[in-house]
Amino acid sequence: MATGIGLGILVLTLLLLGVRVWRSWQHTPTYFDAQYRTQTEDGWTLGMYRYTPKAQGQKARAVVVLCHELGSSPQLWEQGGTDSWPLQFKHKGYDVWSIGLRGTGQSRPQYLDAFHGWGWDIETHLDLDVPALFATIRLQTNNLPIHWIGHGLGGALGLLAQATHKLPLASIAVMGVGLQPLRRFGLLQWLIQRWPRPVFPLRWLYRLLSPPIVLWRYIGQLFRRSMFRQPCTSSLKMMTGLISQLTPTSTPSLQQWMQWLAQGQWLSSTTEHRLDTNLSEATCPILCLSIPGDRFAPEASVKRLFQQLPESQRTLSTTKNPDREESPNPPSPQREKDPSLHQPSPPNDRGHFSPLFSPLLRKALIHQIGEWHQEVAPFPKEKKLKKRKKRTPSINQPAKE
Repeated sequence: MATGIGLGILVLTLLLLGVRVWRSWQHTPTYFDAQYRTQTEDGWTLGMYRYTPKAQGQKARAVVVLCHELGSSPQLWEQGGTDSWPLQFKHKGYDVWSIGLRGTGQSRPQYLDAFHGWGWDIETHLDLDVPALFATIRLQTNNLPIHWIGHGLGGALGLLAQATHKLPLASIAVMGVGLQPLRRFGLLQWLIQRWPRPVFPLRWLYRLLSPPIVLWRYIGQLFRRSMFRQPCTSSLKMMTGLISQLTPTSTPSLQQWMQWLAQGQWLSSTTEHRLDTNLSEATCPILCLSIPGDRFAPEASVKRLFQQLPESQRTLSTTKNPDREESPNPPSPQREKDPSLHQPSPPNDRGHFSPLFSPLLRKALIHQIGEWHQEVAPFPKEKKLKKRKKRTPSINQPAKE
C-alpha cells in the first residue's frame, strides 16, 4: 500500500514538472529589430537576427557577432530579456548580429526533403556557413569593425575561421571551450556514437529527461549534498529555456564535437589533421574566458587553449562566480584555527550555460568584454562639425545695408 502511494506521488510529481517545463516551450521572446538570410555555396539558406541601435536613433560604432553553441538556437542569446547579450551590447552602441548555423533557427536546405542534406560535420560550418554569414554582415554594416563572441562551438569556429580563412575580425572572445581531454559523458557519448540516423533528436531527448533531472536535483538540495549545488528554481528556468531553443543536430557534427571534448584535440573528420594547430596563426586580439562550474571547459582546459594562441594576441580571464554567497555566520575561534571548518556556501552553479542564464554572471561578462573591446579596438572618434559664428559688425565699421 505504502509503495503504491509513493510511486503514485512520484509519477504525479514528474507529470506536473513535465507540464510546467513543456508549457514554456511555445513562448519564445523575440527582441530582434530585423531578420536576414544568406545562402551558402551548397544551397543552404541561413538566418540571422539583427539588433541595431539605429532603431533607437543611435549610430552604430562597431559590430558584435554572437555565435551559439552546437545544437542550440541563435535566439538563446535573448535569455534575460532586456538584460540579454544582444540588447546590452546594442545599448552600448554595437550593431549586434546573432547568427544561426545550418540546422538551427531559420536555416533551410534547398531540397524538398527536409532531412536530405543532413549529416554534415563541423568543418562544413567552418568552410561554408561562417564565410557566407560573414560576407552578408560585412555588406550590411559598411565595413565597420567586427567583434566575434562565441559560446562553445561558436567560439571554436571564430578562432578557426580567423586563423584558417583570415577573417578580418577586430577581436574574438570565447567562453565554454577548451582543449583538455574530458571523460565524463558515459551513456550520452555511447548513444551519440552509435546513433544510426543523420539527425540526432537532441531537443526531444532533453524534453524526456528534464523532469526527472529537476526532481533529482531538488531531492539532492533537500538533503544538502555537495554534488547537487543547483537549486530547483534555477534548474527549471535553465531547462525550460534550453528546451525552447534546442534544435535537432547533425549526428556527424555532434559525434565530432564529443570527440573533441573527449580527446582534447580538434581533429578533422576526414583526415588525421589537427585543426587546433592553426590557432597559432591568429592575427587579432583573443580573450579566453574561464567560466566557473563549466564542466565542458574547466579552467585547466581553457588555459591549455590559451597556450595555443599567439602570445602577443592572447588574454586570459578567470571569471569569478558572482552568485557565490559567503556564510552569514561569523567564524568562531575554533573555525579560525581550522580554516577547513569555515567554508562558504556552495555556489549557485548553472554549468556550461551559465553565461546565458545567470543574471549576475551575464552582466559581469558583458561589462568585462565591453571594457576589453575598448582596450584592443576602441570606438573611432566622431568628427564634430564646427559651427560657423556669425560675424557681428564692429564698432568702427557700419553694417552693410
